[in-house]
Amino acid sequence: MVLTRTDKQPDRCEVSVEQLAAASTVAENMSRQLGKTVRVCGWYHSHPHITVLPSHVDVRTQMQYQFMDEGFIGLIFAVFQQDGQKVGKIEVTAFQSMKSSSAASQVHTHDAGTSASDSGKQLPVHSEWVGKNIPLAIHPPDGGSAVPIADALNVLCGLQNTLFEEERAAYLSALQQHRGLGATATQDDLLEQVYCSAVYSKSLTSLLGESMLPLLQTLKAHAKNLHAKADALEQSNAALQSRIA
Repeated sequence: MVLTRTDKQPDRCEVSVEQLAAASTVAENMSRQLGKTVRVCGWYHSHPHITVLPSHVDVRTQMQYQFMDEGFIGLIFAVFQQDGQKVGKIEVTAFQSMKSSSAASQVHTHDAGTSASDSGKQLPVHSEWVGKNIPLAIHPPDGGSAVPIADALNVLCGLQNTLFEEERAAYLSALQQHRGLGATATQDDLLEQVYCSAVYSKSLTSLLGESMLPLLQTLKAHAKNLHAKADALEQSNAALQSRIA
């Protein structure tokens, strides 16, 4: 499920409470279909270009969720970052909120794919509440990927549409702030509309160049590789058939 980001700030991107409620409804439906309990056990958001450590806003939001479900956890993904060798990296931390008086031991964050014992960053204290690190590990399923390649590609393609809808929604929202049309439109309204259209065009161009075209090239390369494998299998099959004959 690819969710639309309803709050996009320079230092954080997250989904809405309404989307979280909708996910809970989906989980309830899945529980009935599968005959076993499926539930939403946490929320997530990203920190573009900044530390993975939770802010006081994150700690407070997590605390509010825990009032409803004490087992609820928060995930933060720090993205668009580089290490000392200019290699891109992604960090992730899982956390909960707790009373600051209970924070007797140090808590840590860690890079994705590492254990908590490999890290050494302490979560910050925020007045009455602090962030408590939750150990996080990513284990591949037995037998390889649990997601068929076709499904994974469908999700990637669907993501492009989600990104487009985000830009379109932002554009339409900006236009609504300058509704003057025809005789009622002021010069400022017209200039703002032209400006909004230019920003929208720039955003779509960026989306096309940085996401859609690279994905298209990847898919073409994958298709070419599959065709080459199919040709090799056909040749091998023909050779075996000739031996049998």
